[in-house]
Amino acid sequence: MYQQSYWIHSLNDSNRNRIMGHSNPFVFQMLLGTFAVILEIPFSLSYSFSSK
Repeated sequence: MYQQSYWIHSLNDSNRNRIMGHSNPFVFQMLLGTFAVILEIPFSLSYSFSSK
């Protein structure tokens, strides 16, 4: 019983690691894009106020 549950947990962990390994670049890209948008907001606001 213990060995069977050990193998099931091992398989679940390897599947989870494989899924997370593929999604890490996507998550990094999303965070980088969000950070860029947050940095752009003050510049776009100052540009819109200065052009009036």
